[in-house]
Amino acid sequence: ALEEELEEVRTETNRLDDRREDVRDQLRDVEERIEAVEPFVDLGIDIDLLSGYDTLEVAVGEGDQQAVEQAIRAADSLGEFQTFAGDDVVAVFARPREDADAGALADTLVGTEFAAVDVPDVGADENTAPEAYLRSLEADEQDLEAELASSDSESDDRREERAGVLPGLRAGLPIRAGQAEGRLSC
Repeated sequence: ALEEELEEVRTETNRLDDRREDVRDQLRDVEERIEAVEPFVDLGIDIDLLSGYDTLEVAVGEGDQQAVEQAIRAADSLGEFQTFAGDDVVAVFARPREDADAGALADTLVGTEFAAVDVPDVGADENTAPEAYLRSLEADEQDLEAELASSDSESDDRREERAGVLPGLRAGLPIRAGQAEGRLSC
């Protein structure tokens, strides 16, 4: 009975710890996605419009819009282009010339005040408007934080419920050991 009780406590503790760790992992993932999408909110362009082109190259990053435009105008490998800027974020859509190597836009931006940021990978079923996507992620974050708090509370409740079990088991061990020794000496 003692072993069964201890195994039950151990199993329940492991289940609760695994659940909390899973929620923490999900929460970290959502927080990283929130951080990744914040520059795009400032930019105001739907995320799905920043990739997937055959004849255009797109770059998004933090930098100086005028310096980026100047570098593109000076590049022999790029033709038409359009830039869009938020407070600290610049998006560039550029058409490479026919004889240009793949990645001509990225090569052109290497020497400018431009630090590229990755375009978030949003699912096909998600709203790609940055503000709506951010609100969705923030709602997910709140749900996960509530789930983590619930898990922590459940763990605390279980700890309080089981608080008397281990001392009781510990107190019963000498008695049981004495009984077993008594049987052996007979």
